[in-house]
Formats: sequence, C-alpha cells, structure tokens
Amino acid sequence: MLALDRWLQETPILLEGASPDLKRQRLRRSLLWALLSLVASHLLCYLDVPAFLEIAEHQLKAPVLFLREHRARSVSSTALVRLDHSDVRAALISIILAPILWNGLARLEYHYRLWTRMTRGRSVFAHRLFSLFIIACSTIREYCIHRAVRTSSVWSLTHLHHGAEIARVLRFWGAFLYTTGAVLSLSGFWRLRLYTYMPEYFGLFCSEMVSSFPFNVFSDPMYLGSALMHFGYALWCRSSTGLVLAVVLSLVYWVAARLIEEPFMYKLYAEEFRRRGMEQQREHLEHSVDIIRSTTACVKMASVHASKKCT
Repeated sequence: MLALDRWLQETPILLEGASPDLKRQRLRRSLLWALLSLVASHLLCYLDVPAFLEIAEHQLKAPVLFLREHRARSVSSTALVRLDHSDVRAALISIILAPILWNGLARLEYHYRLWTRMTRGRSVFAHRLFSLFIIACSTIREYCIHRAVRTSSVWSLTHLHHGAEIARVLRFWGAFLYTTGAVLSLSGFWRLRLYTYMPEYFGLFCSEMVSSFPFNVFSDPMYLGSALMHFGYALWCRSSTGLVLAVVLSLVYWVAARLIEEPFMYKLYAEEFRRRGMEQQREHLEHSVDIIRSTTACVKMASVHASKKCT
C-alpha cells in the first residue's frame, strides 16, 4: 500500500494533473473494467450464438437444463472468433494503436510544440493538421474493423424454427444501436466542431463549457456513440468477431477517456483559468496605475495653475 500511495503521489503520465484520491479511484475502476472486459471477450470468443438461440427457443422454462445443454454442445463454426486471422489481428492492432498515437503526438505538441514547429508557429493550422491525422487514423481503424467483420463467419439461424424472426430482431436492434450512436457522435461533433480533437494541447480553449445535448447527458458522447455504432454493426452482421471488437473498442475508449484525456484536459483548463485570472488582475492593476497617474498629473497641473495665480 505504501508503494502504491507513493506511486500515486508521483503523478504518473496516465493520470497527470489528477488528485491522489481520483487516481486511486480511477485505477481501481480501470482494473475492474479491464478484468470484466477480458472475461467478456474470452466468453464471446467461444459463445455459440446460434446454439444459444436454439436452446432458448425450446427451453426457456428450464434454466438449469438450458445451461447444461449449452455447455455440452459443441461450438458451431459460425460462432467462432478466429483471433489468428490476419484481418482480426489488424483490427485489434488498429483499435489499440489509434488512441496511443494521437494521445502521444498530442503530448509531444504540449511539451515540445512538435506540430506548431512543423507549421512555423501557426498553432491553428497545426491543430487542423492534427485533426486530419486523427480522422485518418479513425478511417484506417474503421476499414480494418469492417474488413474483419465482413470476412468472418456469420451466425447461421436457418435451422431455428423462428430463425427469420430472430434475424429481423437482431437487425432491428443493430440498426437502433447504430442510429443512436450516430446521433450521439454527430451531435457531439456539431457542438464542438474542430474543438473535438484535443485543441487544449495547442493552446486553443473553449470560451465556455458546452452544456447542451449530448454533453448534458453523457460525459463522452462521441466515444459512447462510436461504441454503440460498432455494437449495432456487429448485431446487424450477426458476427461474433464484431462483438469482440466492439468490446475491445469500448475498453480502449474508456481507458483513453478516463485515465489519459480527461485528467490532463482538466489540468490544462485549470492552468488556462489561472493564466486568465492573472491577466485580469494585471490589467486591473495597470488600469488602477493609469488612474493614479492621471489623477496625480491633474493634481500637479492644478497646483501649478494655483501657484501661477498667487504670483
């Protein structure tokens, strides 16, 4: 515990700018979510969805027998997630690597002004280039995910008595989740525009906090929207690979938002507010000095004028 407290007090890079209590709380939550996500991903890799639906269709009133039979059945080829497949590996690498790249390059901009130096001191133009870089990384990641889902096996529901109805239900919920996620992502981008892509690292700050939809409901609506879109796409395609990739993407988003981006953003805005407060105090002091100087000059002129009258 002493070593953990000392490590928390030394402000690691992932939690820079946060208090020790917040670090301890985020660390515990991250470990819990990481464990749950690993367990969920492992179960999804071996979850036989068609067999699961077949048993549920006939044995909803016998949960014990339902679980035993599901465990005893062999996993069908349509439910397997081929982690050794090159497309699945490329999708996993792109999911994990994308936030590492843009957060790392954003930290280089904050500490060494990398992008600003590349653009000869034009911070606004540098931020636009950085935004294009994030969009390019996201596009490559989406291409890898869609390719992995399209080349993976699809849940076969033809042997079910209500297979067509189940397929329509899965498509409905897939479309619903995808539409909901798209609304959250697009509305969040509409509120922030290019301020979506880490402008604080470039010295560009919002004049006031955005409190309208969707930020009045969710703290990270664009990350949440993207995760919902991937879950919806996996259900629409009836793909176990898509579900596993959506779980991994959600975990990566949660770690990036809660442990890396959010604490450092609070730190940057706190520094900016302190700087603005000091500037306001300096302006107020300069204004007071100007008033004193003008008053002193008026007094001197009045005294000179009075002395001339006396002479």
